[in-house]
Amino acid sequence: MNRNRDAFIICVSNILLIIFVITGIIFLMQFLECFPAARQLPDMEQYPVMHILIYGSSDVDGSDTVSARLSFLDTDGTDFAVIERSWKGSSLSMDFVSAGFSGKTVWFPYRIYGSQQQDGTRLEPYVMENGECLLFGGTVTASDRRNLYKLGRYAFGQAKRIFTNFTALRTIDLSGCVSGSYYTVYTGFDGRLFLAAD
Repeated sequence: MNRNRDAFIICVSNILLIIFVITGIIFLMQFLECFPAARQLPDMEQYPVMHILIYGSSDVDGSDTVSARLSFLDTDGTDFAVIERSWKGSSLSMDFVSAGFSGKTVWFPYRIYGSQQQDGTRLEPYVMENGECLLFGGTVTASDRRNLYKLGRYAFGQAKRIFTNFTALRTIDLSGCVSGSYYTVYTGFDGRLFLAAD
């Protein structure tokens, strides 16, 4: 009986080791392919990532909520996705994650959340689709959108783990935004990321 139990434990240990090794190889491959992907991207000095409209805050069932409309923009300035909803809290914040390779730092919208929330709304599904990053518009090649996807995949993957010299997280505080006014988030491959009133 002990022999069977030992054989089972060895078998499970080997399976777990194989899974760990395969996961490590996949991560390493995704990391290494970011260097050529970044090199092949065209230089982008400044481009809009999204429009933000804060509707205002309200009290719902004894709990503060704040409503907003986010319009995701590609590099052509075209809306390709919209979120319109409320979050718990009296103000909003938005996190961005970056991938920095081959002299370029690219910022990706990661999540938006209210002041009374821990997690908020993940934004990755809105910008990453079918192996391409939708932040690049139609005037950019499909190959460039796939290269941007590789950087985004790495940045989003790291956001759930730890940050390294190749990734970072930055928060844009939306509490100072005036209700009813439009704002735009801008970024560039030189690492700039800022909010400006329209």
